Amino acid sequence: MRATLALLLALCALAAACSVREMGSGRAEAEKAVAEFHAAFNEGRFGEIYDGASDEFRKATDRKRFIDLLAAVKRKLGKVGATQNRGWRVNSQNFTTYVELSQSTRFDDSDAAESFTFVVRDGKAVLIRYNIQSQELILR
Repeated sequence: MRATLALLLALCALAAACSVREMGSGRAEAEKAVAEFHAAFNEGRFGEIYDGASDEFRKATDRKRFIDLLAAVKRKLGKVGATQNRGWRVNSQNFTTYVELSQSTRFDDSDAAESFTFVVRDGKAVLIRYNIQSQELILR
């Protein structure tokens, strides 16, 4: 009985350690993914962004509509110049790590607030959700 309890406690400790390690690397991977998103955006590789997103993202978002959205953002706001992290949150549930990043982003012609949600799979952040807010998207 004691051996079983000790084994169970050891397995729980191992699972917790793996989860903490994944959460720690999750933010860094998400920040890297934002930089890759912006580089692809600036180069007009909108389809590549869509194709690299998670299955959940692609099920919720039509490819053509997403490409049209990013094309409109680029047409109205220009290229991404700089971005600054406004906040972040890492959450781990059932051995899956989710990272949310809020960014203040300076485009050529305006500023915008962007939010990204990633799931970390096999050490890589994969896009689940993207949102952009800018008055210029409506007014231009």
